[in-house]
Amino acid sequence: MWRSRGLVCSAVLLLAGIAAAGEAEGERRAVLPELDLEILAKTSLRLSKAHTALYADRLVALARDVFAPFAPAPEPREGAPTYRVTVEHEGSLEFGERALVREAKGRVFRGGEFVGGGTERRWVLPVRRSCTITVTILRRSGEAHLSLLRFSFKEPQTWDEQLYGGVVVASTIRANGEGEPKCPLRREEAMEKALATLEPAAANIKPQIYKHLLTLRLAQVRPVPGALPADRQRPGFYTAQVSAQNNTPWFLHRFRGKLFARGPRGRTLYCVDLDFAGVIPPGRTRVCGARAAEWLGSERPPWDDLSDLRWSLKGPP
Repeated sequence: MWRSRGLVCSAVLLLAGIAAAGEAEGERRAVLPELDLEILAKTSLRLSKAHTALYADRLVALARDVFAPFAPAPEPREGAPTYRVTVEHEGSLEFGERALVREAKGRVFRGGEFVGGGTERRWVLPVRRSCTITVTILRRSGEAHLSLLRFSFKEPQTWDEQLYGGVVVASTIRANGEGEPKCPLRREEAMEKALATLEPAAANIKPQIYKHLLTLRLAQVRPVPGALPADRQRPGFYTAQVSAQNNTPWFLHRFRGKLFARGPRGRTLYCVDLDFAGVIPPGRTRVCGARAAEWLGSERPPWDDLSDLRWSLKGPP
C-alpha cells in the first residue's frame, strides 16, 4: 500500500464553499444567523489544492443539511454568534500501488441491439480509510466557549469503497471473443481521477450525526385493530409511541425517517416510520405517535434513516 503524504489529517466541517479573505488554505468560516451559529472548518488534507477544496465544499453541503433552519433569519444581531459548531476529522487514507480489476458478466448492447455475451471490466484503485469525526457544540461565554455536546464516530466509507474496496477510476465493456482490454490510465492519472472523486460520504455521515443530536427510543407498540396476524412471510403492523429527546440548544420542529429498534420487551425488531411536525424545546423530550412494522430482514440496518431535521433559535412565535 502507498501511504498518501499529508493524509493524516484534522478537519472541521463548516458551511462555506469558498475561502474568505484572510482564511488559510483548507480553512472555512461561516455564520448561520437563523440559529445564531458560527460553523468552523479546518482540514489538513494536502494531496492537492483541488482536492482540499473539493473535500471542504462537500462538507459544506453536508453541514447545511444537518443544521438546516426552520424559518428565515431574524433581524441581524451585532457581535459574535452565541453558538459554535466544530466537526473535527482525524485519521489517514492509504492508496494501493496499482489498480485492481473487478469484472461482471452480462449481455452487451451496442448500436441499438444486443450483440451477445460479454464482460464489464472496472479498474479500482484500493483505498484504506481510517478516520474519526468528532462533533462539538459550544456556547460562547465572554471570550471563552462552553462545551454543550461532544461525540465521536468512525468516518464511514463511500459506497464505492464498500462495494469495490476503493475508487473506480476506469471501466470498459468487451464482447466475448474480443481482446482483453488494458487499464487506459497510468498510475498518476488514476491517482488524479481518484482524488477528483474521493469525498466525504455525506449520506452515511449525516445519520451518525443525527442520532447524537436527537435521541430516539421506542417506548410502546400496539397491534393495529383488525390487522392480519404476523407470520414468517408477513410482518405485523402496529401503532407506536417514540420518545424523542432534543440534545441541542435549538428548537426542533421537524424530522422524518425510519427508526429500527426493539420493543420494550426486547424481543421483536421493528421498523418505525417517523414523520414529526411540532416543537421539541432544547434539552426536552417529547413522545411522538408513529407507525411500525416487524422487521423481517436477517440483519439490522447499520443505522436509522433520519432526514429533514429543521431547527430554530426561539421556537414558535
